[in-house]
Amino acid sequence: MNNWVLILFVVDVAFMIGILFMFFTYKKSNRLANVGLAVEGGAPALDTGYPTEIVEKLQEELSFAESITKKLDKKRGELDELEKSLQSKKKAMDRVLKRASTEGRVHKRKWSDTYEGAVSMLDSGASVDTVIEKFDLLKGEAELITSLSTLRN
Repeated sequence: MNNWVLILFVVDVAFMIGILFMFFTYKKSNRLANVGLAVEGGAPALDTGYPTEIVEKLQEELSFAESITKKLDKKRGELDELEKSLQSKKKAMDRVLKRASTEGRVHKRKWSDTYEGAVSMLDSGASVDTVIEKFDLLKGEAELITSLSTLRN
């Protein structure tokens, strides 16, 4: 059992030494090669190895995308203001409609009495124009009453 512990200890120490060796030689080789790294052990910085045309084109596209974003934000603000304005106008219209319905501005008449009188006059031979004038009916209403009374008879 002691032999296995000793063997595992030696193997672990060998792995640790190998890892440390790779770590120190990696950093040293980067410094010697004079390669600028954005982060140690990370990706190369933009100023090394990339054509300037690509970087300039990407910067142009980025500025174009930012300008479009600003325009869209401005339009969204305008739409939000318009929506608020429409909502306030809708509330005002709802208040006016509610007030108008509670005040009873709609002319109410007794439909049964009016139509029964019109039917009885038409049955007695009165003209449609006379019925319209007497009961304050529309011409279409009077004609409908006439045609319904003729169908009934």
